[in-house]
Amino acid sequence: HGLAHGLGLEIHEPPSFFPYPGNSATLQPGAVFTVEPGLYYEAKGYGVRIEDVYYCDGDGRFHSMTPANQALVLPVGG
Repeated sequence: HGLAHGLGLEIHEPPSFFPYPGNSATLQPGAVFTVEPGLYYEAKGYGVRIEDVYYCDGDGRFHSMTPANQALVLPVGG
């Protein structure tokens, strides 16, 4: 699964940001895109993915379109 992709009339649109050789995807002003980092624990059979949506304005600045406060809380120990 890639880190990010464009968002528009379809849920998955170019550009796509996958860690593949030759992928030269770039963002353009006006682009709406997702950022989807994930953590997977295959040995335990579960994982989690967060999907945030951003907008790239005409000056190349990014603006969150999902202004939810998020806190990651994980148990630590053996």
